[in-house]
Amino acid sequence: MSSNALHPNKKLKTSNSNDNENNKNDNIINKDGFENKNDNIIIKDAYENNLKHINVIIPKGKLVVFAGVSGSGKSSLVFNTVAVESNRQWQSSYPLYIRNRMPHYERPKVESIQNLTPSIVVDQKTFGSSSRSSVGTAIDVAPLIRLLFSRVGKPSAGGSMAYSFNHPSGMCQECTGLGEKLVLNEDILFDESKSLIEGAIKFSQFSSGWQTYLYQNNAYLDPNKKLEDYSEKEWKFLKYGDNKKTVKVEIRSNNTGRVSEVVYEGVIPRFNRLYLKRDINKLRKNLQDEIKSLVHQGPCDSCQGTGLNPKALKSKINGYNIMDYNNMSIQDLMKIIQDIDSPVGISIAQQIHYILEKMIDVGMGYLNLSRKTSTLSGGEIQRIKMVRNLGSNLTNITYIFDEPTSGLHPFDAERIGKLLINLKNKFNTVLVVEHSRQMIQLADYIIELGPKAGSKGGEIVYEGTLENLNKKKTFTAVALKEKIKLNQESLQQQQQPKLKKRRKSKIKEEEDDDNDDDEEKKEEEDDDNDDDEEKKEEDDDDNDDDEEKKEEEDDDNDDDEEKKEEEDDDNDDDEEKKEEEDDDDNEDDEDYNDDDYNDDDYNDDDDEKEKEKEKEKEKWKDYYIIKNAKLHNLKNITVKFPKEYLIAITGVAGSGKSSLCEVFSKKYLDKVIIINQKPIGTTVRSNPATYTGIMERIRKLFAKENNVNASYFSFNSKGGCYTCKGTGRIVYDMAFAESVEVVCEDCRGHRYNEKVLSYKYKNKNIEEVMSLTIEEAIHFFKEDDKIKNTIQCLIDVGLGYLTLGQSTNTMSGGEIQRIKLASELHKESKIYLLDEPSTGLHYNDLQRLLLLLKKLIKHHNTVIIVEHRLEMIAQCDYIIDLGPNGGSEGGQVIFTGTPNEIINCKESKTGKYLKKML
Repeated sequence: MSSNALHPNKKLKTSNSNDNENNKNDNIINKDGFENKNDNIIIKDAYENNLKHINVIIPKGKLVVFAGVSGSGKSSLVFNTVAVESNRQWQSSYPLYIRNRMPHYERPKVESIQNLTPSIVVDQKTFGSSSRSSVGTAIDVAPLIRLLFSRVGKPSAGGSMAYSFNHPSGMCQECTGLGEKLVLNEDILFDESKSLIEGAIKFSQFSSGWQTYLYQNNAYLDPNKKLEDYSEKEWKFLKYGDNKKTVKVEIRSNNTGRVSEVVYEGVIPRFNRLYLKRDINKLRKNLQDEIKSLVHQGPCDSCQGTGLNPKALKSKINGYNIMDYNNMSIQDLMKIIQDIDSPVGISIAQQIHYILEKMIDVGMGYLNLSRKTSTLSGGEIQRIKMVRNLGSNLTNITYIFDEPTSGLHPFDAERIGKLLINLKNKFNTVLVVEHSRQMIQLADYIIELGPKAGSKGGEIVYEGTLENLNKKKTFTAVALKEKIKLNQESLQQQQQPKLKKRRKSKIKEEEDDDNDDDEEKKEEEDDDNDDDEEKKEEDDDDNDDDEEKKEEEDDDNDDDEEKKEEEDDDNDDDEEKKEEEDDDDNEDDEDYNDDDYNDDDYNDDDDEKEKEKEKEKEKWKDYYIIKNAKLHNLKNITVKFPKEYLIAITGVAGSGKSSLCEVFSKKYLDKVIIINQKPIGTTVRSNPATYTGIMERIRKLFAKENNVNASYFSFNSKGGCYTCKGTGRIVYDMAFAESVEVVCEDCRGHRYNEKVLSYKYKNKNIEEVMSLTIEEAIHFFKEDDKIKNTIQCLIDVGLGYLTLGQSTNTMSGGEIQRIKLASELHKESKIYLLDEPSTGLHYNDLQRLLLLLKKLIKHHNTVIIVEHRLEMIAQCDYIIDLGPNGGSEGGQVIFTGTPNEIINCKESKTGKYLKKML
């Protein structure tokens, strides 16, 4: 090793660098002995976002996992540095007129990156917002199926586009190919107890503004008459107008006084024309919400929801039309495609079969081709993108994945792991940002960033093999060594067991004695589980409150302990239920011994019968119930959700979890708070401060301090730079050359105008305040309870590393979900429904989330999570496991009960993997 050899994490001397520096070959050797040859990617002095001028070597031809707590800098290194620079250099080889039509990449903040290869990024970003985009179009199999029907279908509808709901020759004319349409709920549009003057039409556009003249200023309707007194003829005219003659209404302009005549149109046809047969997304948000409150989505009557015209639907292959193909699961469609033997269509069928096979390989066989991409999770989107690359014969490519096991059951995650290894074995480099134990344990090489998040992260804390990582004490190393522990609290919440009484007075005395024994037994169990108790104390000092709550619930629900001496034989059922709870959950507790009772007092035959009955009884007291659910692949299932508990809905991909949640949320619509990973902003103008509502308060503080209008402290309004309109950047279109994006010369990227930046609050201007991390902001606004409480919620969900002004369009799905959760905290007696809340979370962050969810339970809320992370599932109170497989082979309830019980359920894949990790 030469004298200029460098430790990869020592600060390098920076030098003027350009793209040609990638040809240099310094002799750098990393900790595990990878020499600096062309088989290593060498990064020098990377300082993108929170990276602390790091140097790192990434071995080529390996499966490399980037680990670390949320916000530690993983994405900054992998996506914002490696991927961006690879794509930027690759695109520079194209002619200018092509580059002008491609995404523009700025050079990342790094001195140099050597030995880069072309990269393919497989992330979880959505495909787009088109309502016509489906799974079939996303994997490019829809055109092949249309081509197949145009060649083999009988009778033929014509060419390939004659089978497309996106083309005029194939689409339904009524719904323009969407297959559904918004339908006005006429019953809720009118308040019959009011007159038109009083606002009987419950739609703002028809009850205020110029459109009110149509209904309040015409000779056919009395505006002062209550609608309940209208004749049938008046009702018909108000709702639908007059088809026989044209009625004109005079409208006077408030501004000019000019009078004009407008043709009268009934409320229903006018609403449909102006607000349903147009794209309402361009209307202001509050009007969109009002319209949506008055309508519901329904299938198109003309095409029965298919989006196709009758000619396309009539054409069939072996008894199936094209919508039959699109609506059946991919795994079922595979079997149908294999039956095609037409010489004209067999080659097309083989191409379709190949793509569908890849979908099954990534665990997506449960989907159907007609599924809208807007309904897919981030994990499903990423796996669809994987399908596009799995068949490639390219080598020496760097594949970059963002949590590829996100949203996957451990059973499905195994298959993804094998696919990534196959990619690597084709002489490719596979870089994975991941928190999953399964993926980390598959890695050839691990790079951990940290030690913490945000400004406290951005450093390389470990790089090397899994074997060496296990010898360290980093957050990831500790997490890997930490065994999963089952939640025992759900068992402690069960009722104490009692036997059925035969001789009332004697048995009661002995029950009192035995209850004392129970308390002693519990104390002994507590002593035996000191480690668990200490862990619980470290996680949440509030757990003592939980125990008190459990005792209160026991007393309130059953009154067993307080009323023992007053109960008579009518209370047998309660006592039998307690026996059943103890038998199922505390099999090791010998609280009651048959030898303590005389044969006269206790009947053995009756005991056996009682035990058989008890097995069929429920342990949990109060429920939300879903009966006979049949949505999608659900098999007419009935499910109970215990109230005020943490419940996990588990199962392999496509087993019916989302369908069950959809049924549940519709039934309990007034109580459910849905926290999903859908984007909350699509522009650089949306950020945590604006979403949580504290931005308005911050503006007011600045306004009061400086005695100016609050609107000055918004870059969307008076405070924005006049040149760049508050974006901080200017994009110049260079015609046939590449578009150039430069920092705005007037505001120098600050987004606010100079006058606004001169105003201060506590010695900081508005830009400096928005640059504070959330953890810093809670100290800055410590005197303002409203801001402080809201910021504390963001910290509670593990987002303290974000800045107040960070654009939400730069955030992951998991971060977006936690921002939504933060804005919904401190509510009581609600049902929180979370879609994979562990997405993007390190094990350390997971513990924080669990504490937060358990606090919600304390406030009499019920928390339901759709989850695959075994660490989360193990800590739930109750599990509903669906399966056994995905698609048509799923939709059944495999198991309901506690984590302690599911590990012994042989039919449950979840139980199998959970048992392995104990």
